[in-house]
Amino acid sequence: MVKNKIRPKRKIIRRTCTGCGKVKEKKEMLRIVRTQDGDIKYDLIGKISGRGAYVCYDIGCVESAFKKKSVSKTLKKDVSKNLKDDIINIISKGEEKI
Repeated sequence: MVKNKIRPKRKIIRRTCTGCGKVKEKKEMLRIVRTQDGDIKYDLIGKISGRGAYVCYDIGCVESAFKKKSVSKTLKKDVSKNLKDDIINIISKGEEKI
């Protein structure tokens, strides 16, 4: 006779937006990552290893995060304006999660 194993509920992972400061579920946010090589790029899947900063899928939050330089502070490296433009293009096209 096999006993039914009760699985515990998974913990909901939450992150803070660097733009607006709201705490949301990780899957509801865009991750910007500094890889071990020092490259900075966006991570649509959320699985690239490295130091991460999170931003809501909102153009206002992205603008605010880059204006306050909170993304650069979190990643501990300067972030180019081209990355901000790429992220805004992704959000405006609605390419949130793959």
